[in-house]
Amino acid sequence: MATIVETAALPRKRNRALSRFMRNRAAVAGAVIVLLVILVAIFAPWLSPYDPIQASFMTVRQAPSATHWFGTD
Repeated sequence: MATIVETAALPRKRNRALSRFMRNRAAVAGAVIVLLVILVAIFAPWLSPYDPIQASFMTVRQAPSATHWFGTD
């Protein structure tokens, strides 16, 4: 009978910890920032598909275009 009481209390403790974490605004903000950094690291090849070592001197200081949204400064 004691094991039934312990297993029934386990989800309640986990739920309580999650609600306590969600009430702490600094902790939630930190978790969001860490999650964004992880997502940027995972999707880095799609966010910046250009090789940083290989330079193209023909496209230096061009205006913004469909290929380079912020120009090629």
